[in-house]
Amino acid sequence: MNKGTTGFLKGIGTGMAMGIVASVAGTMVYQNNKKTFRKTAKKAVKTVTGLMDDMQSMMH
Repeated sequence: MNKGTTGFLKGIGTGMAMGIVASVAGTMVYQNNKKTFRKTAKKAVKTVTGLMDDMQSMMH
C-alpha cells in the first residue's frame, strides 16, 4: 500500500475507535441521569438545527 492509503485507513480506524468510545460514554451518562440527558440533548439538537438554518440562509 502506498503512504496515502495507509494514512487514510489509520484515520478511518481512529474515527471508528473514537465513535465507539463516545457511544459507550453517552450510554453510561444516559443510564445514570436520563432526565438531564434528554433535556441537554434537546438543547443540543435545537442549537445544531439553528446553526444549520443560519448556514443555509448565508448560502442563499
